[in-house]
Amino acid sequence: MRGVIVLLAVASCRYADSSIDEGFSCDAEHACADGQTCIAGTCRTGTDLLFFDGWENRTELGCDQNALIDRDFNTMPPADTGFLTTPALSALCMNPDDNNKPDAEVIEDIGPKGSQTRMLHVRQARGKVNGTAFTVDKMLSAPQTDVYAAWSVMYSPDWQWAAADHSIFVIEDPTMLPVISFGVEGRNDSSPGFVRIHVETIDADDQVFDAMVGQMSVGVWHLCELHVVLGPPGKVEARVDHEPVPFPAVNEVGTSILDLDIATTSFAGGKVDTTYAAGGFLDDRMPAMSPWSEYYDDVRMGAGIGFEQSPN
Repeated sequence: MRGVIVLLAVASCRYADSSIDEGFSCDAEHACADGQTCIAGTCRTGTDLLFFDGWENRTELGCDQNALIDRDFNTMPPADTGFLTTPALSALCMNPDDNNKPDAEVIEDIGPKGSQTRMLHVRQARGKVNGTAFTVDKMLSAPQTDVYAAWSVMYSPDWQWAAADHSIFVIEDPTMLPVISFGVEGRNDSSPGFVRIHVETIDADDQVFDAMVGQMSVGVWHLCELHVVLGPPGKVEARVDHEPVPFPAVNEVGTSILDLDIATTSFAGGKVDTTYAAGGFLDDRMPAMSPWSEYYDDVRMGAGIGFEQSPN
């Protein structure tokens, strides 16, 4: 079956030519257009893309260390590999709330583009302060001062957003400390969650910006995007499904998300983060043997990527 899938994929390839459009296949004999890079067999603008094409770069499925960190595409920082070593990996691969199925695994299923793909699947776990809280870091080959990040994410239809600060994606400084985080705050139910941005600034340790409308519905794929500029002035722009996240002109302490003194010299890495910051809520609302699930695919970060164009 695997051989048949590969043959079909090869038969449908559109190899790179002089077009400026992205998405063409590329290899040693088929170069990309000017300003594009051949990343994992596909022409893309931008540089230093992380996790591009989701978890397609590994042959392993399931709760496997190499598969989970997509090791072939970018190097996992040694300081953050401890949770994936034995016996920690064994513990990660057994969720007692679901007949000892993995907390985190790579699966094949229908992805955000409507076709079969590989993706990260995380099951939330009861009895923990922050749920499963599975994370994977990727570091850029060189620090940047202007970066874009994007990822597709879906939450199972039974998922509920607690009125807490749930992390989804984090941009890190050269020491791997969080500088900017994209998260979601809920209303203790299944209604759409509200994007919440945290920014570490020079004047205040943590500036918080809350969206004015809920955009993170459950049961459907969402494309989330970030654009971060160090400045001065520094700024953060966020989008969900091609729509700008609407923030107030200033937050509760009078700071604009478009005029920031960000507390770092550069942006050096990104982190997929499945922290559910309300373990007690999970224990009360999430049934045993039926854990809530989240899925990640097409995670990317780098300089010069730009926001994805809306198909409409």
